[in-house]
Amino acid sequence: NPVMSIVFSALRSMLVITIIASVIAVSYFSFITLAERKKEIGIFRAMGMIKRQIFLLLLLEGLTLLLVSMIFGGIAGYTSSSNIFFFFQQIFGSGGTQSVPPVFLYIPWGKIGSFTGTIFLLTVISAAIPAQLTASKQTGSILRAE
Repeated sequence: NPVMSIVFSALRSMLVITIIASVIAVSYFSFITLAERKKEIGIFRAMGMIKRQIFLLLLLEGLTLLLVSMIFGGIAGYTSSSNIFFFFQQIFGSGGTQSVPPVFLYIPWGKIGSFTGTIFLLTVISAAIPAQLTASKQTGSILRAE
């Protein structure tokens, strides 16, 4: 069906744009957050934390935020999809005559898994770059900036 092909192509394009926007937003958020936390990071360094520990701390903070967001987003997406599906069944399938054939909500777990893995990998990369740049700064230069 050519119409469905166009619709799915548009949805895939929106998905790619969403992924790109998400990566840019995470990178920007990481840079801004780490710029505001320079003094805190300098104090960690002065207390004896090594660059690798600071890097892992910052990366784990980003991954925790990502995982919580993905869990709540998945729950919200499933709930809204189920409600929309139920709504359409009530509207188009009421009154004893069904104008919509019986359909079931299909969840493409493979595509969801690959999408989630891609987002996870891109988020790790986009959070790791600012974390590495911040963790590699010298303690004196970080504390002197304030």
